[in-house]
Amino acid sequence: MQPSWSTSWFRSPSHDHLPVVRRVTARALVLGLCLALVMAVLTPLNDWVWGNPALYGLYLPLGVTMLLLVMALVVNPLLGKKRFATGELVTVTVVLLVLGGVVSGGLARVLPGMLVGPAKVLPLSAHLAPLRDRGAGPTLPSWLFLQLPRQGPIPVDSADYAWEINGFFHGYGAVSPSVRHQSTVTWKDETGHVRSEVAIRGGTKQADQLDLDQSPGSNLIGTTAGQVKRWTENGRQHQATVLAVRPPSVPWRAWGLHLLAWGPLLIGSWLCCLAMAALVRRQWAENERLPFPIARFTYDLMQEPAKGRRVAELFRRQPFWIGVAIAFCILAGQGLEKVGWLPVSIPTALDYRGLLTGEPWSQVYDAKHLYVLNVCFTVVGLTFLLPKELGFSLWFFVILTNVLVAGLQRQGVPVQYHHVGEAGVGGWVMACLVVLWVGRRHYGALVRAAVMGSDDPAIQRVRFYVWLLLAGMAIMSAWLILAGAVWWHALMAVLLFLGFALVVARIVAEAGIPFVCLPAGCHFSQVLFGVVGVHAPLAALAPLALIGATVLGDGREHLLPYAVHGEYLANRALPRTTLRERLGWSGLIFATVAVGALLAVTVLIITAYRGEGWRDERWYGVLFSEGLEPMLASWQAHSNGGPDRPVELWWSAGVGGLVVTALTACRWAFAWWPLHPIGYLVSMTPPIQALWFSFFLGWLVKSQVMRYGGARIYVGLRPLAYGLVAGEAMAAGLFLLVAIACQIAGVRVPQLPAIFPG
Repeated sequence: MQPSWSTSWFRSPSHDHLPVVRRVTARALVLGLCLALVMAVLTPLNDWVWGNPALYGLYLPLGVTMLLLVMALVVNPLLGKKRFATGELVTVTVVLLVLGGVVSGGLARVLPGMLVGPAKVLPLSAHLAPLRDRGAGPTLPSWLFLQLPRQGPIPVDSADYAWEINGFFHGYGAVSPSVRHQSTVTWKDETGHVRSEVAIRGGTKQADQLDLDQSPGSNLIGTTAGQVKRWTENGRQHQATVLAVRPPSVPWRAWGLHLLAWGPLLIGSWLCCLAMAALVRRQWAENERLPFPIARFTYDLMQEPAKGRRVAELFRRQPFWIGVAIAFCILAGQGLEKVGWLPVSIPTALDYRGLLTGEPWSQVYDAKHLYVLNVCFTVVGLTFLLPKELGFSLWFFVILTNVLVAGLQRQGVPVQYHHVGEAGVGGWVMACLVVLWVGRRHYGALVRAAVMGSDDPAIQRVRFYVWLLLAGMAIMSAWLILAGAVWWHALMAVLLFLGFALVVARIVAEAGIPFVCLPAGCHFSQVLFGVVGVHAPLAALAPLALIGATVLGDGREHLLPYAVHGEYLANRALPRTTLRERLGWSGLIFATVAVGALLAVTVLIITAYRGEGWRDERWYGVLFSEGLEPMLASWQAHSNGGPDRPVELWWSAGVGGLVVTALTACRWAFAWWPLHPIGYLVSMTPPIQALWFSFFLGWLVKSQVMRYGGARIYVGLRPLAYGLVAGEAMAAGLFLLVAIACQIAGVRVPQLPAIFPG
């Protein structure tokens, strides 16, 4: 048995004998693809246009959980003998899960702003002048961004700039349409002749277009429907009446060309993630027996009922409905209080920040979260399902690291917030190496099989994915090199991206944490530039920041963890026995991801231009604040004689790497060792810091149940933990449906609490 971070996990005994559909049926495929199209359009609207609670947002997505509960409790009981079997529901679920990696915060939220952001920000930011003015032109690759020229200044006064850039950020739906570049104008001249023409400013005009650079078009600029414009030209009086104005259309040609330019990076990353999910599944699920708490919960919602029953055994257990009632009633009460229908409700958060002020309380690195006790029923329920030492570590390290930082500061050691995050990054790097080391035999067998074949049928079926992974890495590296990066910088960026994604997927698979992100105060680009240095020209360094700003822009919705969960569910309910079946399944998943990403980005572009513009600024944070600005500061310091790499980052990361090494070694050497490395890895991430008390409650309840009730009572209470998760999803889903209905009906959305994590 290979050493592992995890302990063995119980197998669910009550459903394995029930019949399941072990193939992809036509109706399941049609339903899954139709729902995927709906979710690809609805998710960006719901999350970033309407501002409702997220449909995805985490690795136990609210939208998918709601769907499974409705199917299990409403649709399937009504269908009777024609009910959807477990295998069919798995098909639908996997398609929807992988969609979560691209249609919201994982990609669609940041990509549109990324394409137009540099042209908007660079002319306004003096501290970014080296990126704009150095050499013959911008050091960012111009072919990746709208209105970013190869040479010379950004044309902020041009008509196309106003159309493409200002139109995206300010929109054309906030004010009455007026005559401007690319608007469609219906007008009547003094002779009574009515024309409908597209207004054009600059460039070459066609005969059927309204020329805004000369009369009469120049006199109509800024007028709106119903206005009459009079002017004198060559001694004669002229008049024109604007009958109707249609706002400019979306500049699809410019967007299409630039989205195609980004295509290789996105496609390469998707290939890598889908290939890695297929390659690690057997090692994690069978060799190391990781718990997969979220995937197991999802699978149990899809179980078949016993003969003669309409619902599965889980939904007939009293503890399940007790858990549902606890979570739903408390959270629904909070929503009713928010809209004024209840005078009071049971709080799920206690804030002690006003009481714990001054030293030593203020010397912890995260007083913002440490002194707020949040109760999240989903986290409590999932923690109850974890091994005790893992549940203990998830909250203990948050307390421990804060106490250690406070102690060091009292001793005069200048420990800052970012040092903790940098130490966490070092731990993540070491964790990636540990994961690869534990599975070295399996991964080595896959590499050998990719070249020479294998006698093991399971290895033989997935050896193709080794080549798929290498192809994805090659595509991403080539794209970065084409964008101006040095070849080994490009390769290092791709390896770091895959390493961080692997650790995120591993943490979710083993600890069941609904949301995972990189350590606070330390970002992907900062780590990358700390590794490769900043001695290269800015034109070679800037493209590297695009990895962290797009395909790793939000660790809470990354494609790889979703794909790993999909592989686990599909292998359990839909085992594919041939390479052809595997490739067909992978092709379906890839097509879903590609089409879903395109639809989601298209929806956000349309709503930005035809509405009031794009308001979310996450793209600025990941590209400039977390990428280009730290890179530029380091490069300027190096140019002035400073170090090529930040010394503090290496020291902090080294400490974090040593901590993870020591924790892993103790876990392998001593069976009684109570601390799990994952607890340290996530202790400096904002979601875990905000919900450490929920992890504490889940661990406390389980430890007391195991101590005084034993394994039998614990197994009997597992449905209650499931009920807490389902109850919170039901309450959050109810709030979400109310908000969506209000948006569609044009009614003011009530300020309902965002209760589901993420």
